[in-house]
Amino acid sequence: MNFSTWDRYSEEKKRKKIGECWEEVEEGEMPLRFYLPLHAHARLSESDRDVLRQWAKDAGADSSDSDHDGEEDDSD
Repeated sequence: MNFSTWDRYSEEKKRKKIGECWEEVEEGEMPLRFYLPLHAHARLSESDRDVLRQWAKDAGADSSDSDHDGEEDDSD
């Protein structure tokens, strides 16, 4: 996801990207496992996860909206 181009995304694409973000967190893919040993402060607490879950929900995102096929679509 490229936040520098966020304002150019359609509302649908924003919801999809937010859903993908939550899906990565929910599946334990973020933060990246190799990053955590050097940056233990980056580990997400349950409270952090709750905030992200609520952010995605409030945005109308649904992880089932994502076409999580391993390829990121940043095209407009």
